[in-house]
Amino acid sequence: MSSPALPQPTPTEQLKAGVRTLVGALIDKAVDKAVEKAAGVALRQVDRVAAKLDEIAAGGGVKTHAVLGGVRAALQGKNPLWGAVTSAVAAMSPEAKLVLVLVLIVAVLLAPVLLLVLVVALLVIAVVAAVRGGSGGAR
Repeated sequence: MSSPALPQPTPTEQLKAGVRTLVGALIDKAVDKAVEKAAGVALRQVDRVAAKLDEIAAGGGVKTHAVLGGVRAALQGKNPLWGAVTSAVAAMSPEAKLVLVLVLIVAVLLAPVLLLVLVVALLVIAVVAAVRGGSGGAR
């Protein structure tokens, strides 16, 4: 048994196939160039934004550093409050850091005294309420 011969493409069909291949290659090349150009533009924009943020951080005060530190920590999946606090402290002048440390020391030393004053105040309120409650029922 002989197999039937496959028909040979005509020159017109060959030309159409060649043109399709050429057009496909040209489109692929154009798309590649467009993607490369778009990626280059996007990278330049990212570089500009990063440079602007660095400029803001360098010239900004404690509040700016705190905000940027919080955002940076949030983007890294860390606690934004802690990132803001550490960045704010890092941006403080040495004198401001000294004042902060002194305030924290005083707060730690006075906390027990404040707690004792609160307990005494609550005891006084309880005694006054008991005396008023006891004398009101005797009349």
